[in-house]
Amino acid sequence: MRILLLILMAFPPVEAWAKSMRVVRLSDSDMETVFVEPGFSTLIKFDSHPQPGLIGDQDGFKVEYLKNMVAIKPMVSRGKTNLFLFTKEGQFNFQLLAGVGRHDNIVYAQIRTSPPPTAKMAKPVLVDDLLTRKIGRTVAIGNLKLTLITVSTPISRSTLVLKFEVSSTKEDVAVGRESLSVFQGKRAIPLDNLFVESGKDKTRKFSSVLLLLRMDQMDPKTPLRLELKTKTGKPLSMPFSADFGRRP
Repeated sequence: MRILLLILMAFPPVEAWAKSMRVVRLSDSDMETVFVEPGFSTLIKFDSHPQPGLIGDQDGFKVEYLKNMVAIKPMVSRGKTNLFLFTKEGQFNFQLLAGVGRHDNIVYAQIRTSPPPTAKMAKPVLVDDLLTRKIGRTVAIGNLKLTLITVSTPISRSTLVLKFEVSSTKEDVAVGRESLSVFQGKRAIPLDNLFVESGKDKTRKFSSVLLLLRMDQMDPKTPLRLELKTKTGKPLSMPFSADFGRRP
């Protein structure tokens, strides 16, 4: 009996080893930390099928899409990166934190129905570790419109994230690397990563775009401009700033 008791103490029930599923509710300006560990896979579960997203470190973290889930497996023992995912419910922002001794098994991500009050502020707002400035400006040529929605950066200031929409009431909207440019003065800033999701409603066709730029490729104190090529030969041009002030 004593030997059996020692065995039971050494090997607790399965429930003690397994971590329960963690549920998070996020708005499109929230950033949620997900813990991953070498040798383990972590699943991020959604209510609908996620589109291929954007990850900052493609070599350090392996991402696979399985129906309404995304599987994350770190290829490094320690490190972190950001991950942006999209479903029909909205945008989800994650920071992946790789280490030994702690990991999430399943993170169930849902849309927060009412965004926090800070999301309505025009100045840069710190939400977890993401600074976001709401822009909401639109420029147009004919039926074609370019709307810059937000400009964001993590507190590390490693990347700049532009969220914008291109729409038209008549013509098809096609957005890609060949049609987009970001300039600082006359110098073109390299486009680090790009995600485009297209759709249409009763009155227009549109493309929702998330564009990542590396902050070390620009001077945050100098104004930038986003340009979209058009069929008229004159680009749609939207000025913006990468200056978020002093580090918090």
